[in-house]
Amino acid sequence: MPSPRHRRSAFTLIELLVVIAIIAILIGLLLPAVQKVREAAARMKCQNNLKQLAIGLHAYHDSVNRFPLGWSTGATPNTSWAWSAYLLPYIEQGNVYKALNVDGRTLQAAYADTTAGRPALLTPLSVFVCPSDANPAGNLNDNRKFTTTFAASLSISNYPGNYGCNGQGIFSATPVKIGDITDGTSNTFMVGERRSNAGNFASLWAGKDDTQGNPVDNQALVGFTSYRMQDGYTDTNVTTAYVAFASNHTGGANFALCDGSVRFVNQNISYHYETTPPYTATYSKLGDRNDGGVLGNDF
Repeated sequence: MPSPRHRRSAFTLIELLVVIAIIAILIGLLLPAVQKVREAAARMKCQNNLKQLAIGLHAYHDSVNRFPLGWSTGATPNTSWAWSAYLLPYIEQGNVYKALNVDGRTLQAAYADTTAGRPALLTPLSVFVCPSDANPAGNLNDNRKFTTTFAASLSISNYPGNYGCNGQGIFSATPVKIGDITDGTSNTFMVGERRSNAGNFASLWAGKDDTQGNPVDNQALVGFTSYRMQDGYTDTNVTTAYVAFASNHTGGANFALCDGSVRFVNQNISYHYETTPPYTATYSKLGDRNDGGVLGNDF
């Protein structure tokens, strides 16, 4: 009579360890690929955001015959709205624009309106947020080194306008038209990125507060090409990261140019701390709309 067969009811310990090891190896191989795909998607979404801002700015220009001011100034009271607040109707945010009543009141009055204005200022607008930024909101002054007043806790953005090296970019207190960009629209930055960590500070889309004698600095609304990308270094041994363009993307940051195109710019682009033309660095030339310089080979 044959002896009864014994069924195996479970893995042996060695077999189980082998399976676990194989799974761990597969995870180790797949995880970097998944992270690369995720970052590629985030970078593409960031580029799409900048593309939408660039198209909106051109639509604004077509309507008003100039780009919006970087910030309002000279009025009494100062309305404090930024270029990006005036852009809202042109980037499919007309409801937010109406709730704020940008054309009819100041930023402070909008904030005081707890029924419509303040909720609009607190509305997260994905078009102003880079998906690679892990903490675009943060706490008051945790990642926005511009003021202690209310505006710094609202209307967070990763996309400051281009101020250039000495205010000869696109956004300042002086209006700029397409015809003023004599270096060529494909050779001039319009809007770039700023991350909200690693010594950098997120931008704002609503504007600057002028209450309590403590305004939001213009640096909250614009970025400077006189400060090196990512770390804000200058070759005068000064580091001012919070005014620089920067991103969490590896190796550089996205920029919308004045022709509406979007480019990823390598952080090792030719750079020097320069405030007046003629500029020697490609980065400085890209920031200025009318310096007359010829771009280098690294762009």
